[in-house]
Amino acid sequence: MLRSSTSNSKYPPEIDSVQLDYEDLYHSRETYKMNPNIPDVCVKCNVEKGTLFYCFWNCPEIRKFWNEVVKCISQMTLNPVPDCPELCFLKLYSEDCMLNSKERKITDLCLVQALSLLEEC
Repeated sequence: MLRSSTSNSKYPPEIDSVQLDYEDLYHSRETYKMNPNIPDVCVKCNVEKGTLFYCFWNCPEIRKFWNEVVKCISQMTLNPVPDCPELCFLKLYSEDCMLNSKERKITDLCLVQALSLLEEC
């Protein structure tokens, strides 16, 4: 389930307003395994099957979050940042990435913070 955070947050509202509740995600998948009559759909959009990759990357609700994260980082570094799971989750930069070492460090720190926002309940 997506939850809103407190209004006194230091993060932009577009990023701060999306948080993933791990308990809901886990509950959805485990409940389906125990009782197939309960759907195993994504707890955020209730449309697609709630696989981890879908829930953390492909879900339209989470895509809004990642698009805003990448947009903010691109604005800070003044360079386009690729919108891909390899970078956002694993910090793997493609060979054609134009970020210098300082911009990569900023990007890495921002992505760590973005991932921590997804973990907050």
